[in-house]
Amino acid sequence: MSKVLKLAGLVAVFFAVAAVLADTKGLDIVFVNGFEGTSPPTNCPRDADGDGLLDPACVVTFVPPDPVSIAPPINPTITTGFPDAVDFLYKHPNPVQRGVPPDAIVEHRLAVLKGFVKNAQGQPLPGVLVRVLSHPQFGYTFTRNDGAYDLVVNGGGELVLDYQKDGYLRAQRSELTPWQQWQYYDDVRLIELDTAVTQVPLGPATLGSLARGSAVTDADGTRRATVFFPAATSAEMVLDDGSRQPLPSIGFRATEYTVGEAGPSRMPGPLPDSVGYMYAVELSADEAIAARARRVEFSQPVSLYVENFVGFPVGEGVPLGYYEYRQGTWLPSDTGRVIKILSISGGLAILDVDGTGMPASNAALAEMAITDAERERMASIDGDRNMHHGHRTPSDIAADIREHPNFPNARYINLFMCGAANGPNPLAQYIAEKTGMPVLASYGPASADPTGPIGANVQFWFYH
Repeated sequence: MSKVLKLAGLVAVFFAVAAVLADTKGLDIVFVNGFEGTSPPTNCPRDADGDGLLDPACVVTFVPPDPVSIAPPINPTITTGFPDAVDFLYKHPNPVQRGVPPDAIVEHRLAVLKGFVKNAQGQPLPGVLVRVLSHPQFGYTFTRNDGAYDLVVNGGGELVLDYQKDGYLRAQRSELTPWQQWQYYDDVRLIELDTAVTQVPLGPATLGSLARGSAVTDADGTRRATVFFPAATSAEMVLDDGSRQPLPSIGFRATEYTVGEAGPSRMPGPLPDSVGYMYAVELSADEAIAARARRVEFSQPVSLYVENFVGFPVGEGVPLGYYEYRQGTWLPSDTGRVIKILSISGGLAILDVDGTGMPASNAALAEMAITDAERERMASIDGDRNMHHGHRTPSDIAADIREHPNFPNARYINLFMCGAANGPNPLAQYIAEKTGMPVLASYGPASADPTGPIGANVQFWFYH
């Protein structure tokens, strides 16, 4: 059966989770919003919301000019100091950088930060708002058509740059900045939200539900973030003014950062030197993004599962952390765990949680706060694992076909059906076409009904 990494206890959205599959109950219930908007400038207090960034009320969207087009000519007969050569970036009538008070820049400490922002495909991404965390006095700029940006700051320490654009996940990068020099930041790739969205009902009367992100495949393997929301889970989003608004439901998305060779440049922030690059996913709610809420808080922990695509040993603990945008750093959380689904019995996943190869005891499951309802959903994850791409080759199907113990002329395959209710089963038709054998979908020993409910665990019987 399949190995699953369980990250349990993720209880809010707008939060980048970095680790590899595991089991961690009781994580922080706050996910910080990774989105901020822009609005016309006013007599703003610069950082009224306390997030360390120049407030949106102080920002007006503009297209910065190419610095080459506004740079004053250099007088070749005299020595031009670095501050005099670059201060046009924020002092010009049509500046590259806006919102810098007259006394904000100290000339002998002046440094220019430069870099490029791209989209997930590696193409230049214009219109990205760039600000300096914890230094709203340095104003802001936007990336130009070539994805480039320039910001004048006071050097002499580590500075965190914050990158935001509507429709994309937020990112931050940090570098040590010198005095009177250029400092180049690593290229950043901002990624769009996952297209797979699940409407999750919330409230005291709700049943447990499952939400899944899109399947991702690269050289490291195939995986798909799956989140279990327990029954009677409620949620509130915390708005910018600190008020709370209940959420009767959320449009949930799970967007993976760590995809392909460019994965490190897609990360929400640079990893600490002591942490290896492995897996990171953003959990978000469309309603909170639209309201530009700070965070969403759930009434109880929810669980995140991911296939063990890196092959960690069962029972091994997996360090887990999250990125805190207001502090510009990764913070540790409870250690996760790699678990294995040994089999499915009575509609429940039988779990190995310690690597012994034996089913976990009730006490072990209770210690990890794994309920029967969660195990029922885990059973559906295991059944669906072979079909989440939507396409399989005939050899893939044939490898899973088994002899039926009670019918010598029958073969069967266990799968999880997500077809339409009360209609022809497209999965059964697909298997019949690929194997050349007639198929009946059975929901019990006496059933041979090729239609059935959404999300049913089924056996596809092959008669030949």
